[in-house]
Amino acid sequence: MAIQKSLFEKVSFSSSKRGLQKEISINDEVVISSIACQDTSFNDVRDWWAAYLSQAQPPKVDPWSGKGKKLHVAELFSGPGGLAQGVKTFCNDIGVNFQSVAALDMNRDALRVYERNHKTRYRASENDNDWESHRGDVTKLVSGEWKNPNITKRVVDTHNEKGINIASEDDWKRKKAAHRGLRTKWKRHQKLAKRPTLSVKEIEANYEINEPIINPDGPWNNIKEGAIDLLLAGPPCQGHSNLNNHSRRDDDKNELYLVVPAVAFAWDIPLIIIENVEGVIHDVSGVVQQTEGLFKSYGYEVTRGVLAAHKMGWPQTRKRYFLIARKKGDPISIDEVMKSFSIHDDQPLGTRDAIFDLMDETTFTRDIEKKNVVTVGDTNHMFTVPKYSPKEAARADYHASKTKRGKLNAVENLEKIFIKEGRLDKSVIRENFKRAKEEIRKRSLQDLLDDHNLPTRLHNVTHWEDTTYPTVYGRLNWDKPSGTITSGYMCSGRGRFTHPELGRTLTPMEAARLQGFPDSYDWKPQDHREPSATDIAQWIGDAVPMPLGYAAAYSALGNGLDFK
Repeated sequence: MAIQKSLFEKVSFSSSKRGLQKEISINDEVVISSIACQDTSFNDVRDWWAAYLSQAQPPKVDPWSGKGKKLHVAELFSGPGGLAQGVKTFCNDIGVNFQSVAALDMNRDALRVYERNHKTRYRASENDNDWESHRGDVTKLVSGEWKNPNITKRVVDTHNEKGINIASEDDWKRKKAAHRGLRTKWKRHQKLAKRPTLSVKEIEANYEINEPIINPDGPWNNIKEGAIDLLLAGPPCQGHSNLNNHSRRDDDKNELYLVVPAVAFAWDIPLIIIENVEGVIHDVSGVVQQTEGLFKSYGYEVTRGVLAAHKMGWPQTRKRYFLIARKKGDPISIDEVMKSFSIHDDQPLGTRDAIFDLMDETTFTRDIEKKNVVTVGDTNHMFTVPKYSPKEAARADYHASKTKRGKLNAVENLEKIFIKEGRLDKSVIRENFKRAKEEIRKRSLQDLLDDHNLPTRLHNVTHWEDTTYPTVYGRLNWDKPSGTITSGYMCSGRGRFTHPELGRTLTPMEAARLQGFPDSYDWKPQDHREPSATDIAQWIGDAVPMPLGYAAAYSALGNGLDFK
């Protein structure tokens, strides 16, 4: 993040009991930010974070027998390359040359963005007419029964609302059926004190005689066995996400997790990093436990657990579940990595550290009637942001106001918009907003200023019964990490995505910064074509933040590697 002398008059650092503080003087106003670095010659937020981590003393990386050689990397479900960016950054820090061998994703344009930025050796053909059924399908990489490995041992606990085991320990089908039945009952009646849970403790598995082999007609048939050192993967997470109802735990896409060990065995890959949402561990078929069991049956050592970006000082609260397998030597445990990186987990970098210099006017606007994004002049697609609707603008005014009167005026404007909209009877709307104003008057001004969430009664009418997340329509805090960046970061109703100061949501550049992508990252799938606002929002929101990939690489590679 380059310092603009016209904007920043002075940047200085001082020591305190909580660590280093950064002071920025802006137009004679001093702003104290979170822990940062002692050097003001940084280039981007990655440098801020590197300086932040330099205050810690994590275990040193073991000597690399292959130092200076290439680490050959392939990735499944690659997206635009966030996980790879984190691994590449770690490799650069330890003097190892990151070489992208191949990548695969169902989204053609996302894959091309990946290939452009990581200089992938085996690039997908631009003219491949069989892309959707062949090039992008990970299931066509291997031959064999990778979907149905032989389960030799399964340890499962299924509990009802009282925490009592409801099926015999060795009867998996009964447990699964009982689990689904209780979920259905809970969904319908919502009277159970505690939702029933199914926990897969351990699975031992192998392929017996149906071992995966390279598919001679698959998309990677030109890559020889042993040519890949590290396999990255981020299988689809929709069926595991806590944002979905619990019936999605049986989503067919969940089994795609199992294609990763199959590919690893077919190509004899010594290192594997798999990431997913935290909820993946609760999959009813135990895909994580199956994968771990398969790796162990092939002689791999495995560590798995949660990495949290803000616990490592990064200005975003995203968490991801990682499984890391290593064939030669042990990986550093996920818990040890988190402990090493969590030097000031109570005071991570803030949103200001990532995006303060990106407060330019927006270059795109929204046709409110058609609800689409249109270009205004010849502009940079990374600074795209929809113009606020009147309703969103009123909510932004509420956040921005520094007085109770100003906040109440914003509420009154929002009330007029709701009445004009006419979705509910006027008396219902007026009663709701009357209560909202009463609640605002009762609270202290400081309490209102400290609360970056919008009062629930000021949400859309469908959310008035507390059926929404408190962060919806919320405003980011300059001095705290952002929430999880999702594909909805350009919509205020999708989370706390309103700019900390301006009357707009985040731009793609700001979201990319918070995800850890460098400003130089090229988001064009092709030279002659700009991505749509929807496409780029999806790619950035679905990406893995760079620091999480960095920490995962530390776990996988920190004990050294004997290159072939």
